[in-house]
Order: sequence, then C-alpha cells, then structure tokens
Amino acid sequence: MVSDLTGAVHDRLELRAALLKVPPRHRAVLVLRYLEGLSVQQTAAALHCPEGTVKVYTARGLTTLRQILGVDLEERHAVV
Repeated sequence: MVSDLTGAVHDRLELRAALLKVPPRHRAVLVLRYLEGLSVQQTAAALHCPEGTVKVYTARGLTTLRQILGVDLEERHAVV
C-alpha cells in the first residue's frame, strides 16, 4: 500500500516536471482538458481561442509529453 502511494507521488512529480517543459500554451490546454476535466468547447471558451486550436494544442502537447516521459501515457495512467 505504501509503495503504491510512493509510486503515485513519484509519477505525479514526474508528470509535473514534464509539464513544465511543454510550451506554455500547450500546457494550459492539457491542464484544462485533463486535470480540470474541461471539454474542448469549454477549454476554447476559457482560453478565447477556436476549438481547432485546442485540438491541435492537445495533440502537440501530448506528443511532447510522450517524448519527454519516453512512455505511452495511457499505459502509465498519467494524463489520458
């Protein structure tokens, strides 16, 4: 149980450090979409940008995170 908690804390810290390396606009979209749970439409409204921009920034941000972390994020249960 403790090792699970330690692993979760480590993963969260690693994700936070990786997010800081993502370009700011892409990071903002990822935080709103995956950490705050906003939809594409809600994120676009919050950032005053088109939905297409949110979709592009989501894809690019996730690609950057995958490159930084070197893993499939779905396997790690980190963001997606």
